[in-house]
Amino acid sequence: MIRLLNESNDNLKLYDIIKYAEFDWYIIGIDNETVTLLMKDSNYKYIQFDEKSNNYSNSKIRNFLINAANHLERRGATPIPTNLPDVGVTDKLWLLSKEEAEKLPERIRELRSKYRRLSYWLRSPGDSEHEACAVNEYGHIQGWWNVDEVLFYEYRGDEEKGLGKRDVGFGRVRPAMKVNISELVDEINNPPVLALYDTVQYAGYKWYVIRISPSHEITLLMTGRSCYGLKSKFCENKDETPDYKTSIIREYLIKKILPTLESNGAKLIPTNLSDVGVTDKIWLLSKDEAHEIRYGYRKYYRDWALRTVLDNSGFYVDKIGTIYRRKTDMSKEFGVRPAIKVKEEDLQNSLE
Repeated sequence: MIRLLNESNDNLKLYDIIKYAEFDWYIIGIDNETVTLLMKDSNYKYIQFDEKSNNYSNSKIRNFLINAANHLERRGATPIPTNLPDVGVTDKLWLLSKEEAEKLPERIRELRSKYRRLSYWLRSPGDSEHEACAVNEYGHIQGWWNVDEVLFYEYRGDEEKGLGKRDVGFGRVRPAMKVNISELVDEINNPPVLALYDTVQYAGYKWYVIRISPSHEITLLMTGRSCYGLKSKFCENKDETPDYKTSIIREYLIKKILPTLESNGAKLIPTNLSDVGVTDKIWLLSKDEAHEIRYGYRKYYRDWALRTVLDNSGFYVDKIGTIYRRKTDMSKEFGVRPAIKVKEEDLQNSLE
């Protein structure tokens, strides 16, 4: 069952399903102070374990999980760094070992939905130095998966009706992590009232809810209709090196849009944007943050700017929601879609 509203906070059980940081997780371990979680569904892509080795500590898939942990933290998760002695690392997000997977009931070890069975990687080395362990589409643990193959083994269709097909290939990512039990209990007993992609009216504008933290801080992105006509340049001259910290578009947000919001009663939380070295009450999304938003909610009537800069090139989202890198001339005008963070209670008070 999924634990949500109006349930006891002292009765967490193994293999309950918990909604946390916007995903569903199985509880696979409980001690006095922490809970170990396994993602119920694989929300990540097929990926190689590595290009040449089954050494998890230096693998491509571990690097992917380190970045995925950062994404979860931006969604409000606070994973505890956990020592994995079998592979000699301490990580916030990790793959199960062969031994950990063997201890799970088959129904938990299997990765499936009504129409799909999926296979996924484990962190344990396989039968040779070029093979790693994995769980196949029927929940069986195998040790002969080639680390450098981006393959999958998946059943599609309604098995009860005998429909569907099996596609050959491997390797989903199904992570585990450890969190403080007190935080999880608070998440169960005090769930957010709002849901992702709800539309709310706040400080005179309409916004999409794009993130909800366990501490009930809500990140909002201005809807396309509300920010119609908002536009600015990233920099003045096409030969100028773009830098969000000193950009014209950041100044536009702070000096033009922010005062309007605050005069309309907005109570905004200063937010650290570590990728660009600033702390602001209003900002543009980064490339990674934009990728996390559903495609349809990225659509707008014109290209809109992101704050990410790479090798003197900026990123933007086009009219249909695709993210692009602009290699030249960041002096053109872009649409501006601000993001802000507010406390849920302040947002609720404004709606009443």
